[in-house]
Amino acid sequence: MSSVTNTDLTGESSSNGRRKVFLGSSSALVIAAALVSWATIWGRRVQKNPDVKLGAAPLVGQWKFRPSIGYLMPIGMALLVIVAIPRLFVRLRTRWVVSSTVALTTAFTAALAGADGRVAMLAPVVNRSEYWFWLNKMPPTRQMLAKYDQYDFIVNFGTHIKGHPPGYVLILKALDALGLAKPWIIASLSYVSAGVVAGSLLVVALRFGTAKFTRKASPMLILAPYAMWMGTSADAVFSALVALGAAGIAMASTAAQNARRLITFALLAGLSIGAALYSSWGTVTCGPILAGVLWCGAGQGRRPKLKQEPVHEAKQERELEEGLAHTHVLGSAKPSSLRSIMGSMRGSRGSMGKARDRMRRAFPVAGWTLAGVGAIAATMTALGYNWFAGMGLTRRLYWKGTAQFRPWKYFLIGNLGAVLLAVGVVAVVGLGLALSGSFGEHRENRWLRVVMVCALIGVLAADLSQYSKGEVERIWLPFMPWLTLPAALLSRHRFWLLLQATCAIGLQVMLISKW
Repeated sequence: MSSVTNTDLTGESSSNGRRKVFLGSSSALVIAAALVSWATIWGRRVQKNPDVKLGAAPLVGQWKFRPSIGYLMPIGMALLVIVAIPRLFVRLRTRWVVSSTVALTTAFTAALAGADGRVAMLAPVVNRSEYWFWLNKMPPTRQMLAKYDQYDFIVNFGTHIKGHPPGYVLILKALDALGLAKPWIIASLSYVSAGVVAGSLLVVALRFGTAKFTRKASPMLILAPYAMWMGTSADAVFSALVALGAAGIAMASTAAQNARRLITFALLAGLSIGAALYSSWGTVTCGPILAGVLWCGAGQGRRPKLKQEPVHEAKQERELEEGLAHTHVLGSAKPSSLRSIMGSMRGSRGSMGKARDRMRRAFPVAGWTLAGVGAIAATMTALGYNWFAGMGLTRRLYWKGTAQFRPWKYFLIGNLGAVLLAVGVVAVVGLGLALSGSFGEHRENRWLRVVMVCALIGVLAADLSQYSKGEVERIWLPFMPWLTLPAALLSRHRFWLLLQATCAIGLQVMLISKW
């Protein structure tokens, strides 16, 4: 715990900086500890009802310590990442940092899933409640889509098919047409998706921030504790689609001088987002994240083409801060100080003008992104599937299932405890620093606070919707990488990486999850 309050968490050197570091990190840890403790104690009473199907409150599963020789693989990979990767990534070009992160995240996720053996890797794929089990019982595509929003048809299938739109089923049907719908391939799809998520977040970080921050974020994403739910979970695919959409928006926003690139990246982002919307209802609550990425991208202005490292707009940030400072002066200036009032009015008009400029730059990207989403929606509608009717049917089935036995008052808190356990203590400290503004040597990455707030808004929206009564360690996977990203703000990097790996492997060895 002493390391958490160390004055060099983010490289802050001033007294005010040290105070911000201490308050940000300690407040986040205290709030997180209180939520997890409350969720655990209350959850033990709730889980006594077998219909709740909780087991390891606030998580789904069973607590059981089960060390084995299989854990040598993730432990060895984690040590490699901790010892060698930070030093190696300093020398590598950023494009190789991103691609290496994709590969290493995929490998670490697979190693975690395989620590309990081959059967454990495939069990979540072949389970009766999952997609693959019912794939051969599905009619041809057009006939399936025409009936997918009808109660008499969908009620005959497994839990996840009933609880999601048909997008993921279409992916599996495409694999089946190629002769590739095998359990190992479907499991591998989740592992690769975990890597794609990490790589996409690094693309966003490169476009808006610094290469140094991106290199520090990479190992944190590789060793994230939520990796145990990424493996063999279809929600990893949904998370990858959302992350790809965000990366596309970031690339389109920073390609303002090249209309063809802007349109291409925005359309690809829209197609990814559309695919996510037709694969998981929960991705609707990821809207704030995508909006935050668009807002940050619009704030970058007209930037030259990227070669290797991103070009920073520090001057623009200073101007915006000055405008905000003038606005503050307006509220505190004395009536007799006409100069202060006039200066603050000019600053306020400047800030409003910058906001209008941002919105004007965001319109083309938003328009072409929505065009991509619309293309997916039009195709699915033409094939006979009604997205809104499907959502209404899912709502009807949801309240007939386990949700009717799960008290919302508990899960309002329990959900937050579960997601804090899934992201780990390192992400909690980083999140506290980012929200408190303790950026230290990473001052160019203040865009991070916008994305963090948007991710938290998405989490709260999902929590308040009552459609996330438990199981959020899997359902909220699209949010978790964004909450982990601020861990790159921490100095003493290897200590925090060791703690990150310990949380990830510790969860895997102590919790038996059905995913």
